[in-house]
Amino acid sequence: MAPRFLFIAPQGIGDSLQVTPLLPGLRAAVPDAAIDVVTLRSTSEALFRGLDGLVDNVYQLPYWEKGRRAFGMALVRFALRRRYDASFLAFPAARAEYQILHAAIPSRRRLAHDYDGRFWLDRVPGFRTTRVPIDPLVSNVLRNEGLLHQVVPSAGRVDGYRIPRDWLEAPIPAGQSGAVVVHVGSINHDTFAAKRWPLAAFIAFAQRMQARGEHVVYLCGPDERAETHEALAATPGAGHFEGSLRETTSLLARAALVVTNDSGIGHIAVGVGTKTLSLFGPTPIEFAPYGASASPLRPTDCPPCFNVLTSDMTCKRNIDYACLRRDLTVDLVERAALGALGLTAGST
Repeated sequence: MAPRFLFIAPQGIGDSLQVTPLLPGLRAAVPDAAIDVVTLRSTSEALFRGLDGLVDNVYQLPYWEKGRRAFGMALVRFALRRRYDASFLAFPAARAEYQILHAAIPSRRRLAHDYDGRFWLDRVPGFRTTRVPIDPLVSNVLRNEGLLHQVVPSAGRVDGYRIPRDWLEAPIPAGQSGAVVVHVGSINHDTFAAKRWPLAAFIAFAQRMQARGEHVVYLCGPDERAETHEALAATPGAGHFEGSLRETTSLLARAALVVTNDSGIGHIAVGVGTKTLSLFGPTPIEFAPYGASASPLRPTDCPPCFNVLTSDMTCKRNIDYACLRRDLTVDLVERAALGALGLTAGST
């Protein structure tokens, strides 16, 4: 009987993309395998459903959209119908809900990262999970690869993200190709809004790009509409784009450069091969987009504040996120942007 493998990608689109490099190697190493994915967000579900030939089945358990009760009922139904040879809980997934989800799904082998010793269910026969140490100095993609290689060492090395082909085909408004795309937001639940570079800094950067003759387009999502419109008012002549996930991906694929906070937008941009500056402060640089076109910036001596166990991002030194507000200057971002565009400070 062909083996069955399950990847659990419980986070948003950026973290889910960090699972996709594993899929081609697994498919090549075990061609007859059934490869399934469980997601907890609709955007991630759409991503994996678009990966024809790499994923056989995608199941969404509605934790984020419908709450814990609906999630629990969906999990019970799923666990009663599916059984796997091996299941992999993708990084980062320290929340108890994610660990319970993984333990509840029948699997001969469960692989997850060792966040802080053993999860309590690991002590119960039938629910045990093999815990793989977290290498603090490598990308999350390579951390996920470490789980897979525990079971299928022949899966080979990972390369870049995989993006559904039809996400690149959506039309975008005239005049927005070749732009410097600026995304001022990020997900904002819990303390995650702390990942955002100050809006005034984004505006100053955009104004400098305009002064050099670059067309700037602000990419807007539901979590940063007010900030985006404030930036537009301060940057006459800049463009504005808000669309579906597929339309957004098409815009990013046609951009000259993308400048964004630590967000899923940066991962998508790198996935389509666009030069991308991802601005980091409270989160570790190891969370950055993975790929040749990625340029993560975190020029600070402050250690990351993000606690993967609690998802807390409170400034540990109580210095108002100096990593972003003081150390990551507009000058540094401008120089990095010019370098990515193949320009120098004195060129136009």
